[in-house]
Amino acid sequence: RDGGMAEYVVVPARNLVPLGDADPVAAAPLSDAGLTPYHAIKNSLPNLAGGGRFALVIGLGGLGQIAVQMLTALTGATVIATDMKPEAMKRAEENGATTVPGAKDQVEAIRGLTGGRGVDAAFDFVGVTPTIKAAQASMAQGGRLTVVGIAGGVVEWGFFTTPYESTITNTYWGTIEDLYEVVAMYRAGQVRPDIERFAMDD
Repeated sequence: RDGGMAEYVVVPARNLVPLGDADPVAAAPLSDAGLTPYHAIKNSLPNLAGGGRFALVIGLGGLGQIAVQMLTALTGATVIATDMKPEAMKRAEENGATTVPGAKDQVEAIRGLTGGRGVDAAFDFVGVTPTIKAAQASMAQGGRLTVVGIAGGVVEWGFFTTPYESTITNTYWGTIEDLYEVVAMYRAGQVRPDIERFAMDD
């Protein structure tokens, strides 16, 4: 069972998820870059149920881009996405997000898009102190912040500085049941991971 960097690998049968006629190479990111944001989003769906909801995605690498697609497919929320890279924000816009560049007035811009109320669910796919703080400051009352990125950031919590009845949590990866649901989204065309192919020699 050792050796992920191989043409073939032995795995327990219960860990195999049928792909049907889907390209297994194009689907390869689903078990990591798809499963991780899906689990975080699934846990936050109660916060995004109903009209006029807002979701925030911080960090538009592989996981963040798939998170934008999943939030668009699974909720009616307005998806706000932010990153330091213009090309990453352009890709998120193509998938339905409204983008805000990372800058000094980032939080004010995000809150402005929500009419000053803040976001109902925030997902930080970076996890450094400044990004966690930005997500924390962008939350609405009763909002939920999920830190997914494991860059080791630390923030302070205060009773009078944290939105009332809000939640700060973390998550990592997901379940085999979640993966079946991710694959179903992929097969339905709701998720399209970006892939780059490499020959085995590379």
